[in-house]
Amino acid sequence: MKPWILFITFAAAGSTASAAAARASDLTPAVVTNLTGSLHIQQGAPCGNDVDVVRPVVRGRLELTPADGLAVTGGRSFTLTRVEIGFEGFSVHRDCLGIGQTRTYNELDVQLGRTASFVAVPSSAGPDIFDVTIAKDKLLLYQTDTMNGALEAAYLNPSADATGAIDLAHGLVELHVVVATSVHFQAGCVGSRCVIDETKPGLMTADVVGTIAFPDADHDGVADRADNCRFVANPDQTAVPTPTIAAPGALTFASCADHDIGAATGTDVCDGGPVTVTNDAPATFNTGANPVTWTAADTHGRTATATQTITIVDTTTPTFTFVPLDVSAGDCGAVSLGAATAADDCAGTPAVTNDAPATFGVGTTVVTWTATDASGNAATATQRVVVTDAVPPAAACEPVNPIGHEFRVSSGDACGTATISLGSYGLANGERIKVQTGFHPPLPRGAGTSGHHRGRPERQRHDRRLPLIARSQRPGLSTTEGTEKRASVCSVASVVRNSLPRKTVTRSQF
Repeated sequence: MKPWILFITFAAAGSTASAAAARASDLTPAVVTNLTGSLHIQQGAPCGNDVDVVRPVVRGRLELTPADGLAVTGGRSFTLTRVEIGFEGFSVHRDCLGIGQTRTYNELDVQLGRTASFVAVPSSAGPDIFDVTIAKDKLLLYQTDTMNGALEAAYLNPSADATGAIDLAHGLVELHVVVATSVHFQAGCVGSRCVIDETKPGLMTADVVGTIAFPDADHDGVADRADNCRFVANPDQTAVPTPTIAAPGALTFASCADHDIGAATGTDVCDGGPVTVTNDAPATFNTGANPVTWTAADTHGRTATATQTITIVDTTTPTFTFVPLDVSAGDCGAVSLGAATAADDCAGTPAVTNDAPATFGVGTTVVTWTATDASGNAATATQRVVVTDAVPPAAACEPVNPIGHEFRVSSGDACGTATISLGSYGLANGERIKVQTGFHPPLPRGAGTSGHHRGRPERQRHDRRLPLIARSQRPGLSTTEGTEKRASVCSVASVVRNSLPRKTVTRSQF
């Protein structure tokens, strides 16, 4: 007789549970022990000597992972990960056509052929009770026994869908599996001819019931499915704070923009599930002490907080965001520089100043811009102002007393003091000159009040403190001290600056 022992391996189609989605803490198996039940063997035999034997379960253990299953569409997903069942052995003797044979089977053992997942659907029998139906082509059995001292082993598949129930409310598991058998009998053979040579069908039906020992991860005597905190021992079910969070230590930075503040650690101490950790740190810290609150949230909506202090001692200088380009000017004086701008890593806009003079002289002047933040940190940048003197000086000959023919000469230049000359005369800025309107030669030596020149001696004199200029048909002549020479009407012949070659500006007053 071939092996007549049964066991099932559950392999359910259509399960939507993903092992990757299961939390490690949820995969603790439920151990099914205290197995009871039987194996009913019905096997045809020659001469109508059919076998009909029922043998009890003598030992066994099953493991279902996870203990409560994973909630999926349509029910709960389980995986059968371990099976060890032993049925009591038996002995059979049959006689047929004068031939007798005895077969003795020692203990019949069944193990799981491969792990299998299945979906159990809710039962009408009550809450937390689930019906199990496994397609026959998804089950695999591995059976061993010893028949008359010889080891026998085989993989078997059921002949019908396996059925059963998982009762989480009462901690029970039931399984019912039927396997069709076919046994070939051969005896009394001489050569190729045998007195008995035939094949007979049979059935093996297994019914097994076991008690679920739900896991108790913290060994506090309360099963995990009823424990309010599975991984912290609390036999009196006192509330355990969860999740927990540990914030990084206090830190001090030199910049308000520094965010290398570390990371907090959050743990779901009761269920071992994922924990989301966040903080309320601002984009930019303020100078001084900044409290940062870290929050841990688990998948059950429970939260915990912890505080970290970030202290900013601002020693970071501002940064210039714009510095005006170098400036070139063609004359001395005030210059439009533009405006520099700066930003700071801490709150507030830095104050921006420069050391530019009110007016710029010939050459290159370096202007230093300074940006200063609220903490007194300063950064500098430079701009060059290059002045090339390309503008002539201004010159004027303004009448002081038109009747008396007196004039005041003046000049001005942005880049320095100009030199005024009239002919060979060098004139000071603001100096007065007198223009003679007629020609009067000097009196001969010893001449008195009589004669050709009598009666006008005073009119022939002029104020020697002023240069004397007389009308003439020959312009461009100058006068020297004590000698009157003809010259054109009042003209400023030349204005000279030390910084440039001589330039001439002429202005006629008459």
